[in-house]
Amino acid sequence: MRHKKLLISILAVIGLALAAITLWLTELIWRTGWDEFSWLWGSQSSIFGIIALVVIAYLLPVGVIRGISWKKLWLPGLELYFVGIIAFFLTKSIVYSLFLPFPVFDLSPYLLWLIMAMLVVTTASSFYYMTKNYLYPVKIAFIPLMVGAELLAAALSVLTAYLFMERGSFDQILLAAVRAGFPFFFITLLLGLMSVLSLRKLTLLRRGEPGEQQDEILDDMMMK
Repeated sequence: MRHKKLLISILAVIGLALAAITLWLTELIWRTGWDEFSWLWGSQSSIFGIIALVVIAYLLPVGVIRGISWKKLWLPGLELYFVGIIAFFLTKSIVYSLFLPFPVFDLSPYLLWLIMAMLVVTTASSFYYMTKNYLYPVKIAFIPLMVGAELLAAALSVLTAYLFMERGSFDQILLAAVRAGFPFFFITLLLGLMSVLSLRKLTLLRRGEPGEQQDEILDDMMMK
């Protein structure tokens, strides 16, 4: 039963990641347009749905593996949703300021990169405190792991665009990656998988505790 829950969670996370990139591309193609630069200045309302999918991908394994009711997940989900919205629009403004001729923030590139780094750490810290306070116990090492997941999502997005879409400058590759929706696919996938792995590690740590195996047997019998 435990392995079945893991498999269901992983498949659900993959499905949500595919839904995120599909939602982005659908709006981009049918509403904003696929032109090289016109989409940059449009307002993509699909991002509000995409952030919701990211949060669901992170919380869904908690509900499936730990059996926590969704009624208890809505509050951390709502808070994480607003964290995601704020992080997206700040990241978008910083990227525009770094790589486009019309900056949103007229600041030094070094200062912008510093703000970007602080934003990444702040977002990871927010997920840490929400997880620790509402969902399940995690150690402080969760924060660098979350930072690594965010950076890995960005790196995989750029690498995918370089391999399959664009071989120009870094600016061109980055824009191609965002236009194709790769960051939304990878961040949804990686945060969901990180949630699964964290819960899996928690289960393994608890397995040796007194009464844990008996509780698991009773849980399996009740599920049957």
